[in-house]
Amino acid sequence: ANMLAAGEHEKLEQLLRQSDALEESYWICAFCVNQHASICGGFACEPLPCTEAHKKWDLGHRDSVNGRIFDCCDCQEPKHFNN
Repeated sequence: ANMLAAGEHEKLEQLLRQSDALEESYWICAFCVNQHASICGGFACEPLPCTEAHKKWDLGHRDSVNGRIFDCCDCQEPKHFNN
């Protein structure tokens, strides 16, 4: 990124070509979501226990890698929901 910002396009291309990385493809998501304007402050209401809805809710507020519940944020960003 620094090389691009400095206008060193040719130098960057040369480095990528030398490392056989010039023809690599990458997926870049150009959309950004400000999670502080939507989901950082808490979770949806908990459904009745022992239901499929509760199972889905429980999975949705946990880290899929380590199983820990996501931390909530106490920021003051106004929230915007699709209610």
